[in-house]
Amino acid sequence: MESNVQIIKAPAGRSNVYFIKNEECCVMIDAGFSGLSKIETIANSNGIDFKKINMLILTHTHYDHVNLLYDLNKKIYAEILVHQAGEKYLKFGQNPEPKNPTFLGRLVLLITKFSGAGKFDPVVPDTVIDGEFSTNKFGFDLEIIPTPGHSDDSITIIIDKKWAFVGDTLFHLLPNSLYPMFVDDKVKLKESWKRLLDLNCEYYFPGHGKKISYEMLKKHYKKLFAA
Repeated sequence: MESNVQIIKAPAGRSNVYFIKNEECCVMIDAGFSGLSKIETIANSNGIDFKKINMLILTHTHYDHVNLLYDLNKKIYAEILVHQAGEKYLKFGQNPEPKNPTFLGRLVLLITKFSGAGKFDPVVPDTVIDGEFSTNKFGFDLEIIPTPGHSDDSITIIIDKKWAFVGDTLFHLLPNSLYPMFVDDKVKLKESWKRLLDLNCEYYFPGHGKKISYEMLKKHYKKLFAA
């Protein structure tokens, strides 16, 4: 099936949001932390009408990915989808407590503590999944798989079996690391990285930083987990 899919990345404060669109439909991935007007400008310049976004998928419910959701929900009529493990956090506006921070992660926690960030306005999702999910109703193949490790509610969205949107399961802020700043469960993270490798996608799009090639992911998986 020829889908004519376009991928548009928009910086959203501390994280990335993505639009996946064709001529008829648009799916938004994550809501971002800040810069709503800038996100809307980028969307409009790429022919995306906020009111015609069909679905908004949350890769997980850490505040830097959902902080704008309440305000976005006033502008769009999209179906909001989240993993079951994140539903309670979304409904109560509570950030899941990140665990096992790296050095950079500890700095982020410190900044978050002193800035008062970490809480967000609650939103009730439309669709809650607890496993795999797939649809082609948007004119392209969309699959969702659980990829826990960074957090229990982390999911990955695969488009046309070529591109994977991984949230914080992979980070690409530093040139020599794809390891997340926080990891709730390293064993689960290893399993999720292996599952991402098995997808054999062309590119993996993280919530922070630049897209990641299959070869780059393979190299870092061997470096971290092959032993």
